[in-house]
Amino acid sequence: MLSSILYLFSIFCIFCNLAIAAPLRLQQQQQQDQDDWPLSNAVMIRDTIEGFYETVVDDVLSAHTEDLLVMLTHSPRNKKLKLLQAQATTLRDGSSLQDACLAKMPGYIGNQLHQLNARVFGAIRGIVGEALPAVWPNYDALEATMMSTEAPPPVPQHQVATALYSLNLAVGHRLTQVFEDFDLLDRLRNDLSACDQSIADSIQEDTTITTITTTSTMTTTKMTMTDYIVNAGHRFIHRLFWTRGCGKFDNDTRFLETWLRSARADLRSELETRVGDLIMTIYNDLYNEENAHDF
Repeated sequence: MLSSILYLFSIFCIFCNLAIAAPLRLQQQQQQDQDDWPLSNAVMIRDTIEGFYETVVDDVLSAHTEDLLVMLTHSPRNKKLKLLQAQATTLRDGSSLQDACLAKMPGYIGNQLHQLNARVFGAIRGIVGEALPAVWPNYDALEATMMSTEAPPPVPQHQVATALYSLNLAVGHRLTQVFEDFDLLDRLRNDLSACDQSIADSIQEDTTITTITTTSTMTTTKMTMTDYIVNAGHRFIHRLFWTRGCGKFDNDTRFLETWLRSARADLRSELETRVGDLIMTIYNDLYNEENAHDF
């Protein structure tokens, strides 16, 4: 008798647990559905677009930066010093640069290029986040589905294309503005001025200028043969790189201005050329891939 009562009690407990757990599982499933849908739409669209622009910016700026750094690293020493002095004189309104600062100039340029590239790359997320809601059809309605398990109506193909073309123009304009706001030339000018001032202060405080001058002359003489040997290798590498197109800065006394104009122009051009890829990617993400050929 006791075993029968215990058996019935256990059956009752199981039934109660099922009755309580079922609504909880239903609620959890509904919440999961609510969480899953927006992540496959609004967030997916934004992430895909951001990834596209990050790739384009990285491709363009990496190629241009490599070209310039190759020129600064592998061009013959005399040619390099001549170009650097000409550029420095232009930046400093006709004032020449001391040799010690001229030797540091490639390092200053490399550092500022790194910061510029990081600034442009880092601006992408904010630019897309600001521009996308302004151009995407019914973006407010898309965001409104965040609390619903219902999928928003699909955006027609032509509206996707129109929105992304408009977005591309806005992003290109804003990225160009980031270039200009960074003002690489002014930053480099400040680096060179700080270097010049530091050397001037050191010379003024030094009481053994004659000894330093003599030592410097001897060092220069010793380095001449080393430079000759190193330059032999540089001349060989120089020919290799310049035949691949890196001679675009050859004899350019304003090579940094040339670099900036070229990088900005190529970035805008690359964005215009590859926007079709972005449209197809978004379309394939939003709809079934088998319909992509209709686009």
